[in-house]
Amino acid sequence: MKFARYVCAVMCVLALGAVLIACGSSNDASNMNTPPAKAMSAVAVYGQDAPLASVITFQMTLTGLTASDGVNTTTLLSAPQTVDFAKLTGLRTLLDLNSAPAGSYTSITLTVANPVIGYLNVSSGNPTTINMLNGTLTTSTITVLMNPPLVLTSDNLNGLRLDFDMRQSLQVDLNGQITGTIVPTFDIRQVNPDNAEAEIDDLRGGVVSVNTANQSFVMQIANGRQITVQIGPTTVTDNGDALSTFNTNTIVDLSGELNRTTMVLAADEVAVLTQDHFVAEGLITGVQPPTSTDAQFDLFVRDALPANPAFQPDTIAAFDASSSARFLICRLNLPITQLLFNSQSLITGQGVTVGGALNGSSLTVKRVVLHRQGIYGPWVVGSTVIQNGNTGTFQINEKGIVGVVLNAPLTVLTSDATEFDGLSGLRALSGNTPIPLHVVGLLLQNPQTGTPVFVARRVYTP
Repeated sequence: MKFARYVCAVMCVLALGAVLIACGSSNDASNMNTPPAKAMSAVAVYGQDAPLASVITFQMTLTGLTASDGVNTTTLLSAPQTVDFAKLTGLRTLLDLNSAPAGSYTSITLTVANPVIGYLNVSSGNPTTINMLNGTLTTSTITVLMNPPLVLTSDNLNGLRLDFDMRQSLQVDLNGQITGTIVPTFDIRQVNPDNAEAEIDDLRGGVVSVNTANQSFVMQIANGRQITVQIGPTTVTDNGDALSTFNTNTIVDLSGELNRTTMVLAADEVAVLTQDHFVAEGLITGVQPPTSTDAQFDLFVRDALPANPAFQPDTIAAFDASSSARFLICRLNLPITQLLFNSQSLITGQGVTVGGALNGSSLTVKRVVLHRQGIYGPWVVGSTVIQNGNTGTFQINEKGIVGVVLNAPLTVLTSDATEFDGLSGLRALSGNTPIPLHVVGLLLQNPQTGTPVFVARRVYTP
């Protein structure tokens, strides 16, 4: 994929999503033109995006997704879904889980609607504001010829990734200003379920039921589909958030992989976002000086569940977390014991979820959960410092939303737990030429210097 493609959300991989199509009965193939029953195939569809620097949200409704073999057409998306591609920088999520007849498909057709763009206005000394713009599509239908064809087998999970190129899609004028015209540009290709691209690393939903004896629970994701999640001996959870504490007020965020035959999701990490049936998710746009009793910050709200007029999506809302609130790091499996996330270390640019109890429009904050996010940009020549192996640091000139709010090169901290894809390791960041990079990890504050540092989980080249 081209470097320009990652300009917004993973925009390092700007936004990653997945539509997984699982095995089902032959009756599900009612849209096929031929009457004989066919073996059904499991398919995963992954979505990816690329952002423009100041774009904080880019929402678009996926109204349809079909595959054709030249004669017959089958549906891969059960219902329309609105996706915020700017949210999923560097992350993969599950959009759907459906049935599709096994076979060889030569084209994929995607239909889209209702694009909405939100971008930051950041000026020194003034509060950050958001401009929202309804986009205009030059076309609502995108057909991609599959070469090689998309081959769906009946005995395995198959993957399909949708890579949305935001930089190519969003049109700008001669001054670089967004015009609102959108030429929807997608790269669609099959993904091997054994590859890292088939892993789900950001899936959110509400708990429906719990089976403590089997160490599993059922969660409902955004499109209404229910997924069974298996907790294993290596699954990472936060202290005090054992499965026995889950109930129907619990909202979780997890990562893992779907079993290729049962479609049960084997969880690598499970983070509880709230036990009180309310969460608001977004990006911190401003932080007030903390006190001994509370922490106040402004959050661009991407989404709130359930909906509440006090926390409307696509607005900046003020939050107040008391000293009793828990500050947690989602999917904390990185060696960052020297760094902290608490009421004293909130910084602009962090992606967080706020969970708590609602009383009308009043929220009692009980949890603030820091999430992984993606950054992208060129490696700063000469910035690599190696301590041992892949443990060390380098700097990146971040070209996405984090770079806009920080307005300075960002130091990236790596370790032997950091995955390097397309690179031999930290030593590969050398030479006299900037190297385009995408990095997924955690944005934290260095307690010694008070400056931001990005703890890398994955570093890769476009």
